[in-house]
Amino acid sequence: MKKTKLILVAAVVLMAASFIVNSVVAVNTRISEVSARSAANVIDAQISPPEKIFQELNNNALASIKGDWLYVKEYATHDVDPLPDIEGLIPLRDTVTEIWYYINLNGKVEKFVTIEKTMDGEITQIAVFSDGTAWNSFVNEIVSQESFMFEGLHYGLAYSQIKSPDIKVNTVVVGDLNVTEFSILISENEPIDMLDYDKALLSIEHYYVFDNLTGFLKTKKTIAYLEDGSRRELDFIQVEVKIGAEPPSEVLKYFDIKKNLEDQK
Repeated sequence: MKKTKLILVAAVVLMAASFIVNSVVAVNTRISEVSARSAANVIDAQISPPEKIFQELNNNALASIKGDWLYVKEYATHDVDPLPDIEGLIPLRDTVTEIWYYINLNGKVEKFVTIEKTMDGEITQIAVFSDGTAWNSFVNEIVSQESFMFEGLHYGLAYSQIKSPDIKVNTVVVGDLNVTEFSILISENEPIDMLDYDKALLSIEHYYVFDNLTGFLKTKKTIAYLEDGSRRELDFIQVEVKIGAEPPSEVLKYFDIKKNLEDQK
């Protein structure tokens, strides 16, 4: 049986605009499909197309943050196997990422600071954007970067999966919390080798949970179903969101660090 190599390793370089797609999870409790489906009230939300439901949620979130700072804290964990000893491969790793965006009245990101840390608090990289340039500490380069529209925190759901005829939507009431869950199962035509797992991949399932009140994403989860019958959590991401939370001085200093680096060029 022919197999195709599929590389799902984490890239550590945090390019200036990448966090619009990748940022993730606001809640103190982990809301998974297990807790969602065991909740007392499950309402069929497919009376309108999934894309329309998503757009209403995202528009609600976007409307609340113009002309202000948006603080996002992301917790990302991964259940993967050790990578083979191949030079240049970077494994998925558990991280805590903090992002401070300033979004103007036109909905554009004028500046941001992103700090990625290990779960132990060690800084692994920093990305800064302001005044038409962006700097990333990992590659230590400064590149031109224009202000860009803030498109929300949806981790890629808006770009392809939301249009799939196979996507499922449920509105779920969990205690006092009302959320909408989008899920999609993608099956492969034949088993696919992944560098993240010793066993071949049969299918992969994505879950996105949004807060119906705020419109923000709360959790994103990816489940890998492997050839040996195991079920592995490729990623689980939780996001905390605060509007109007200005960066502290120890974060604002990175704008000056970027400017000093530019002046030295």
